[in-house]
Amino acid sequence: MYRDIVEKHSNKRFQKDNFFDISKCHPFGISKLGTERIVRDPFMRAEDDSLICVGEVPQDSFIDILKGDVNSLVTAAGKALRLAKEGFTEETSNKTVLF
Repeated sequence: MYRDIVEKHSNKRFQKDNFFDISKCHPFGISKLGTERIVRDPFMRAEDDSLICVGEVPQDSFIDILKGDVNSLVTAAGKALRLAKEGFTEETSNKTVLF
């Protein structure tokens, strides 16, 4: 199902050597009640044609196939950084911060 949907919307065809090149722009959006979607990236296809994702996709989850491109991903990362900086108002002498 994933292959059919992504190939239709991307006008690209999955081959043995290009799965991640195509799938990185079509992650899963896992619906959670009362919060933003959790995004999981399928990064490879297993021998049994199941998808292996970065992070867990709980069984029986409601998911959407999302569409992104380089510009929207960079914009989203910039927005996340800005929101993190706004939320981190505490002065510290520690120069290392991980998000």
